Amino acid sequence: MKRTRLALEIAGFCALVLVAGVFVVVVRGRTGWDQDIWWHLATGRWIAQHHGLPANDPFSQAGADRPLIAYSWLFELIAYGAYQSAGLTGIVFLSAVLGMTIAGALYVLFRACGAPVGRALILSASAFYALMPLTTPRPWLFSILFLVIELFLITTATRNAARRLWLLPLLFIAWTNIHIQFVLGLAVLGAAAADAFWYQTDPRRGADTHRETLVPVGSWLWVGVACVAATFLNPYTFRIYSVARDYAGQTAWWSYVGEFLAPAFRTSPDWVMLALVLTASGCIGWQARNRPVRVFWLLLFVFGAWLGFRSRRDTWFIVATAGCVIAGARSPAAARPERPVFLPIWQAIIAVGAMAGLVAIASLPRLSEERLEANVARSFPAAAAAFVEQRGAAAPIYNFYDWGGYLLWRLPGVRVSMDGRAWIYGPEHVVRHVNTWQGKPGWRDDPELAMAALVIGPQDLPLTSLLRLDERFTLVYEDRAGPAVVFAAR
Repeated sequence: MKRTRLALEIAGFCALVLVAGVFVVVVRGRTGWDQDIWWHLATGRWIAQHHGLPANDPFSQAGADRPLIAYSWLFELIAYGAYQSAGLTGIVFLSAVLGMTIAGALYVLFRACGAPVGRALILSASAFYALMPLTTPRPWLFSILFLVIELFLITTATRNAARRLWLLPLLFIAWTNIHIQFVLGLAVLGAAAADAFWYQTDPRRGADTHRETLVPVGSWLWVGVACVAATFLNPYTFRIYSVARDYAGQTAWWSYVGEFLAPAFRTSPDWVMLALVLTASGCIGWQARNRPVRVFWLLLFVFGAWLGFRSRRDTWFIVATAGCVIAGARSPAAARPERPVFLPIWQAIIAVGAMAGLVAIASLPRLSEERLEANVARSFPAAAAAFVEQRGAAAPIYNFYDWGGYLLWRLPGVRVSMDGRAWIYGPEHVVRHVNTWQGKPGWRDDPELAMAALVIGPQDLPLTSLLRLDERFTLVYEDRAGPAVVFAAR
């Protein structure tokens, strides 16, 4: 009977992972490409060609003399390696493999939290669907995966199995070199230490928390120190935290850059995210009537709600946390699960690898490089870049924000006026750039526009219409089927 249940569970796990991979391939193969993947690829290309990290920004006019912290350098090498191996198809498969791994890891985490098989499958599928807008080829895919792994290690750690917590410093070494959001992982460690302190310093707190199995506070402190020290094992040591400080402190662009905006609830993934949050809130209230809710999950839930409803790029934190709360909900009479993990991790890894192979085999006939390039040309100035390359790029270039990453990738050696690396430019620069392209008062006085030799932007923005009447510029190229126009200074 146990073997039958295990076989059915593995079959459900494989189906979940397979559907997740197919979903990512279909969505990423058809919809518009993420604007930031291009500057990630360009950075990876630069690192591969120069066998080192850039000291100053080699891509923008504003950052030419400024020190550059390439905080995602390892992701950029991985992405560039995928592109070198299989072109744009390799980038799609990179997203698909990471998406499949995240879906499988969510299932393992929810089972570790105590969810029955059916609930874990439904939760994993719902959580992954809520994360679908974030399955773009960005380093935050690794952050999502690393958060799930961290939560799994913390959830399954007990006084007798605290050794596994020493895997966390290794996790943070990789996380720090891939994405700046490793700082959120440190916040999770802080919540775990606070949870242990709360329950172990007063025996009257939390009769249902099994205090005798909790990892001692001292162990959490040592693990935390080791994890913080591990974050210094990157090319920039402690200076990596300056990027996190800039992201947290410079809030002016949160109303201008799309990924920093709050969820708009115009698409179904946002509503699924909200449903998970509301369900988790109900579970917390329902369980609190009979026994205290773990401080760890309360802290993460509140912190995740603040992150997720403030910025759509951070919804993954509240989705994972809400899923764990729902997974662990049980009635007072329910027995504590005897075995939290459904199958050995190595079996899960093999299953994910096998499903990834099936997705690759099934998808290759549909993912031709020509189709993917045509898809890119519908959203980015591919034909305009080819025109500029043939004509001979004139510097400086004034470009639309969303296209800067593509242009610096497509036109090596050409410095752009603006791209998706907002922290390099600062909020005032970004706001001025956006206002200029919107044709707001003062647009003629933008110094970068006044000095531009070429202007590349979308056909449908106000600045484009204004430049058609501006005596300082002349229209030299316009896409017939694409989105771009090119103006040259007279």
